[in-house]
Amino acid sequence: MESDSTFSYEHFVSKFYSLHDLGYPDIAPVDGYVTRGLQLENNHLGIDIAAKQGDEVHAPAPGRVIYAGKSDVLGEAIII
Repeated sequence: MESDSTFSYEHFVSKFYSLHDLGYPDIAPVDGYVTRGLQLENNHLGIDIAAKQGDEVHAPAPGRVIYAGKSDVLGEAIII
C-alpha cells in the first residue's frame, strides 16, 4: 500500500490499519487529505494531513495532548 496518498483520512487509515490488524479512530482529526502516511520502517509514526489554515483540529480518540505547536522537525503538530 502506498504510504503517501491524496485519499481521505478515513480511507487511508481504515486500509492501513486493517492490513495490520489494528483498531483505529473512526473520525478524522481535521478535514483534509493524507499527504504522508505511517511509515514504520522509516520511523514516521504519525499521519500528516493537509488542511486549510484556521481549520479546527479535534482529537479523534481519548488521550492527552503532550505537544501542540510548531516544531523544526515536525512543522505544525499536535501529539496526543
